[in-house]
Order: sequence, then C-alpha cells, then structure tokens
Amino acid sequence: MKENIVLANQLLNEWCGTHEINYYGGISALGNLLKYAVPKLDDWNMGKHTTEGYWATAHIHGKELAEGKNQDPALALFWSIYGVIKGE
Repeated sequence: MKENIVLANQLLNEWCGTHEINYYGGISALGNLLKYAVPKLDDWNMGKHTTEGYWATAHIHGKELAEGKNQDPALALFWSIYGVIKGE
C-alpha cells in the first residue's frame, strides 16, 4: 500500500475522534468504519467484483472521490476513506 497501515489507522482514529480502534481488517473493523467513519462522509458506495474482491468509494467535503480495492471489504472501505482524508 501507499502508506504504512498502522500510521493510516492512526490518522483515521484522529479524523474520527477515536483512540486505538482497529479500522482495518476483519468484520469488527468493518463495523467500526460503519459506526465512526462512514457518518462523516458526504457519500460512499461499496460492492463486490466477482474476481477482484471488494471495491469502495468515498467522498467528503468537496474532495475528489477516492477508491479502495481489496479482498477484505473493511480494507477496501478503509483505503477509500483514507484516500479522501489525505486528498489523494
């Protein structure tokens, strides 16, 4: 990935106003993203491609749409939210 996942997770915690929450990997991470991060988005979408795994897009505060792709749905959503936070 472009960034260290632990540092990216710290940034997501800061953005969400949470501390030491796992926002990457696994069903509990997906629940955390839906509870704390998704409500801060203006728009988001998620789906599953039959061969490539999951994809997610996120949009906040007029920034460009960012996309994440991964075999783990939590990581797809994680990287799309991280992308808009970082302005990528």
